[in-house]
Amino acid sequence: MPVERSAGAAAVARLNVVILLPLIARTILLAMQIIGASPAVTAATAVLYIPFVAAGFVLAVWHWRYDMAAWLEGMVSPRISSVRRGRGGP
Repeated sequence: MPVERSAGAAAVARLNVVILLPLIARTILLAMQIIGASPAVTAATAVLYIPFVAAGFVLAVWHWRYDMAAWLEGMVSPRISSVRRGRGGP
């Protein structure tokens, strides 16, 4: 069952949130190194923001789990899907 265009666009936007979280975190670290922050400050910042990034991942995955599952199911061919479920396929 293919996913509608609006649902697919929403799923891509949600995936962008998951992709942007670590990129923002990495940018913060690089900016701190560029402005001359000491290694201790950079390490402390990394230790503090890693739980926030992990919480963001968990929240994004949990909140959009059904939408993402429908989107991924729509990308799989029905023939492959039936073989994986043990039905033997057409």
